[in-house]
Amino acid sequence: MSPKYDYELLERLLNALLGLVGPKLSGQTRRDVREFIDHAEYGLALDFAAGAIVEDDLRITPEAFDLIKQLAVKMEMDGEILTEDLIDKVDTP
Repeated sequence: MSPKYDYELLERLLNALLGLVGPKLSGQTRRDVREFIDHAEYGLALDFAAGAIVEDDLRITPEAFDLIKQLAVKMEMDGEILTEDLIDKVDTP
């Protein structure tokens, strides 16, 4: 029987996301997301990062959005994370 989630993959995707959006986040938000990842609180890390993008009116790349989408679907959080407000933050080429 395989585990429901591939935690190593989730961590890698979250680290990649933090690499893309981390420079845009406030220092405290970046530290909070990093701490959630370090403590395997992957859902909180994603929710906090996505929430900060919306609340702080940050622009993100399509690549960053694709990572968020992958994570949200893999963690079965797409209904909560993939909001119109977040989608509106994606830069169009």
